[in-house]
Amino acid sequence: MKVFIGTANITDAPALLKQGFRKLGYEADVGLVNCSHKFYATPGNDVDVPGLIASTKVDVRDSCMTVHPPAEFFEIARHYELFVFIASSSLLPRLCDLPLLQQMGKKVVCYQTGSELRHELTAEPFWRMYGYEFPSDAYHTCRDESGKIVLWWRGQAFTHTLVNKLYNTRMAERYATTICTHPSIFTLGVRPHMAIQLPMDADKCTFRIPRNRIPLVVHAPSNRAVKRSDIILNTLLELKEEGVPFRLCLLEDRPNEEVLRVLSEADVLIDQIVCGCLGRLALEGLASGCAVLSGNSAAVPWPPQRPAISIRPSNIKERLREVLTNPMLRMRLAAEGREYIQKGYHSPEGAARAVLDAVQREEEGNIDYYPTVFTDVAHAMKEEPVPPFLRAMTLDILKRHGTHPDTDLDRLSREGFLPAPLKLDVPRWNLENLHRVGPWNWCSKRIPKPEFEDMYIQD
Repeated sequence: MKVFIGTANITDAPALLKQGFRKLGYEADVGLVNCSHKFYATPGNDVDVPGLIASTKVDVRDSCMTVHPPAEFFEIARHYELFVFIASSSLLPRLCDLPLLQQMGKKVVCYQTGSELRHELTAEPFWRMYGYEFPSDAYHTCRDESGKIVLWWRGQAFTHTLVNKLYNTRMAERYATTICTHPSIFTLGVRPHMAIQLPMDADKCTFRIPRNRIPLVVHAPSNRAVKRSDIILNTLLELKEEGVPFRLCLLEDRPNEEVLRVLSEADVLIDQIVCGCLGRLALEGLASGCAVLSGNSAAVPWPPQRPAISIRPSNIKERLREVLTNPMLRMRLAAEGREYIQKGYHSPEGAARAVLDAVQREEEGNIDYYPTVFTDVAHAMKEEPVPPFLRAMTLDILKRHGTHPDTDLDRLSREGFLPAPLKLDVPRWNLENLHRVGPWNWCSKRIPKPEFEDMYIQD
């Protein structure tokens, strides 16, 4: 089988997945819209995606986009059996190749990593229920020079508008073979989806428990607003004023290899305060011998038993104080971190294998997550009415993939997310093989309830 991976370079995932698929014995190529990355080495482009997009003609009528791809697109499509598209970025503008690839019988995995889908409409209540503050300062609605909200077809994958994020979500739900992501990312979603396992290369990390008398603390935000660096740095200042000893190394806009060198000398890594799993930096901290504090939320129960201290705005100070003043705890966390990395969830081949496993289990109907936050709480935003084609697409997705038995379809219609009220024949999920692991979070019983964090925070 031949695998194509692209076209957004998020945390070097394309190159790592390519490495993983090739280690598993598959042919794999990468094609990126933009090969450069300020933190990681530039990977080679096996497919000229920028040229392909530039050669594609686009028509927009009545808010619907039609593309006329060049012959090269079909040559590329015939060459591969599996396409892994990262962060709502594919071979043609605005995911318009997904219907074509589906018609050609290709397998398509939409590999969703974060801000291409997150919107406060549903993310804010979801995050709040788990004790987190959605980082609104990092997400401002995009407007044009006249102050009007940018139309979805004029934007890019990460353009922050409700309709754009909803478009990214629905295109994946309607046309992908499977979707790999986290529940805390997929809050606009209605289709059951698979877990995502981010790749990282532990061989580039130097495992070392430094046992510094005064612990060295590292914080290396790629985006201060998203990582909630304001809370982290203010908490460290308060602890310093209270006499808790530590040294701080704040790294920003530094290449990954430099960050890895510092992590090998550090006792503690404070990654981020987000409602989610562990990002690449947190995984590198575990592989380097650090005690890691991060947004290790019960909202994401898979992979299980992640040995990072879970921090939220309400508990960061006390949990950080405990880690900084307890050297035995730091050493235990460092040892458990190495054991976790050695399980191979996040190795290049482990992450690639998880993608193949997700495709196979999707065909068998053995799905990981069943989201309900959108169907339960999404409400109309007067400034951004949902276009008719997205309403129809949402209904089509529900008819294909079902919904929770308690979903109120009439409410969704009144809020403008479905077509006008009519007799809606939508199948309902069978909950016998599922269990609830938190608010708006149902999953397969193969996924254990999280043991590394409070189950969830109730109002």
